[in-house]
Amino acid sequence: MGTYNFLDTDQIIEKATSMTIPEIFESEGEEAFRGVEAQILDSVHAYVRCVISTGGGIVCRMQNWSKLQTGIVIWLDVAPSVIMKRIEGTDRPLLQTEDPLKTLENLLEERREMYEQADLRIEIAEGMNEDQ
Repeated sequence: MGTYNFLDTDQIIEKATSMTIPEIFESEGEEAFRGVEAQILDSVHAYVRCVISTGGGIVCRMQNWSKLQTGIVIWLDVAPSVIMKRIEGTDRPLLQTEDPLKTLENLLEERREMYEQADLRIEIAEGMNEDQ
């Protein structure tokens, strides 16, 4: 099958802006972050033989979803409790709430309709790692 390049849009955003994602959210707001995210997707979506890792919120803009669909979209379906364990110690901007787990559950529910349109769904169970 050959080799594929790997691009992570969050890493590209941080490098391009010289800011962390939490810093972007704090100084510019979510809407500005989503704008930068869309620009980065514009620049990488046409690459061939490339796996592009995105944040879960990239589906919030229809223009992003249409670009993602030019390739094969894979939804890594992970239970909110597992996500919370995996991101423990990070400062995810949208989860800086009184009840981060409930906030995450609400975000996932809001996005579910888009996620379900993925070409492939892979359910990730607790204890699984990237080798499984």
